[in-house]
Amino acid sequence: MHLTTRHKVLIAGIAGAVVLIAGFYLLMSDFSANQRTLDLQFPGREQDGVPAAFYLAFTSILLVVASGIISGVCYAALDRAETVKNTLIRSAASGAVAGLLAYLAACGMIVVYAFGSGPVQAVVYLFTAAFDMVPFLIAIALFLAAFATLGGAAAKLTMMGLNKIKKSKA
Repeated sequence: MHLTTRHKVLIAGIAGAVVLIAGFYLLMSDFSANQRTLDLQFPGREQDGVPAAFYLAFTSILLVVASGIISGVCYAALDRAETVKNTLIRSAASGAVAGLLAYLAACGMIVVYAFGSGPVQAVVYLFTAAFDMVPFLIAIALFLAAFATLGGAAAKLTMMGLNKIKKSKA
């Protein structure tokens, strides 16, 4: 089966979104959804006074970076025949798709969380939270696109270098 460019971008975006969603799930499950999460101290480093908010922010940024890079690398691995320019552009698109999929997953979880209050309350929560998260979505999608471009470029240049070495040895 031949995959089109859209399919490759979507598959790479799904890979990035899975890493992002699973990472945030694991990150937040460490703190067991405690209401006082931001008041806690970094586990095992209480004597240093590193606040959990710093730990959460730093690891969240690292998670977004890793998710974007993985998305770009996945696209470059799926589409080996592209030029460097096309790989960069489409890797950025795969990062943006990962951000959009993570946003849609967050909206879905808002509905699941609020559905216990009734369908009307779930719809109200969805629309208010969805509109409140739009600036955050744009920022995350831009960061993911930037790091996906970086990951796609690194993977493409690595593949080009390996092909050149392979040809020179033959």
